[in-house]
Amino acid sequence: MKPINASIRFYILILILAGLLISCNAASSDNPVQDEATAIPAAPTISEATPIPTIPTATPVSTSSPAAPTKIPTEIASVTPTEIIPEITPTSTPAPLPFEAATFRSDPFGFEFDYPADWTVSNLGAIGSRGSAMQFLDGDRVAMQMTFYLWDPKYDLPAYIDQRQTAWAASDMTVLAEEDWLLEADHPAASFVIQGQGDDTAYFFYTTIADRYLELSGDEEIDLLATIAGTMRLFEPVVSSDAAGALGCLTAVTQTAENVACNVMDGIRSRNTAALPSFMTDSFMLGYWQSEGIAISPAEAVAELGSTLLPADPGAYPLTFTTDRSQFPPLQDIPLEGMFGPDVAIDHVIYSEGWGQDGQGAALIFIAHNDDRFYWHGLIFSPEHFDK
Repeated sequence: MKPINASIRFYILILILAGLLISCNAASSDNPVQDEATAIPAAPTISEATPIPTIPTATPVSTSSPAAPTKIPTEIASVTPTEIIPEITPTSTPAPLPFEAATFRSDPFGFEFDYPADWTVSNLGAIGSRGSAMQFLDGDRVAMQMTFYLWDPKYDLPAYIDQRQTAWAASDMTVLAEEDWLLEADHPAASFVIQGQGDDTAYFFYTTIADRYLELSGDEEIDLLATIAGTMRLFEPVVSSDAAGALGCLTAVTQTAENVACNVMDGIRSRNTAALPSFMTDSFMLGYWQSEGIAISPAEAVAELGSTLLPADPGAYPLTFTTDRSQFPPLQDIPLEGMFGPDVAIDHVIYSEGWGQDGQGAALIFIAHNDDRFYWHGLIFSPEHFDK
């Protein structure tokens, strides 16, 4: 290798120093750092050769109304949904009845329904040995009949309806409409519109009440009868603490002393005296306290009940009935079952208050039996509650 000439070495050294100076100046201009303790130097002298930098012209700000700001959607916080409460559909209000209503109510059997207030009710009493009926009259017209039947098997509405349909078919009657119902507590009921051999139609509504079958029926104003049936309401029977409760009138069956006693009390209380002769003996015994008794016919007994023995105003003097001997007057300690002699088999003695035209009297009702049947044997009346 040849040695480097001294002049060349000097020239190279000059180039190296110049490069170092340029590098230092560049670094110093890119990152100016001013120490707080360092005096601010005097403004440098600007030579004519140094160009003056041009100040950029500022962009004018518009004086017009600013544009509406763009809405930047903010993030919606995640919300844990609460339990959704289902919408409660309000119970529909029953349609108003197309008539001013009165209510028929039976506390012992636990049912009631509405009917036109201008109708009157007539109790027909017993129908044979296994039924009873009431009529609802629109003037002189029978607008509707309510019938109670004792029929076997009990508590079997489908079987009862089957036998009714068999009877209709045998009479050439046609079922035009049939509807199954559910009353309170899913209690079954059913209604039918029947057409006879002509154009005549009839309405029937059936349900069970205790051990009996209830029928509402009529052959005019079918829609009105259906509306009445639609008001049928059931409730817990009110078992009376008086004789009706003691004798089990709610479930008393026919051909028993209890059934006769219950029908006699119902007939007297409702003033349906026309139904009473069927429960009486042919020689009905009517006596007055501390006087002689007489044997009279059932028709005469009914006439006496209506004219003398029962209150003139039934609503003013409600009758009471009891078989509880502790509620009886002393009756001079007379054995009641033997009052008519040893040949009369007395089953029940009922003490009743609220008798007489002024409601201040009382009566003893005697239910008996013989080899053929149970019957109402007689009555003893006192105008002043006997010796109570």
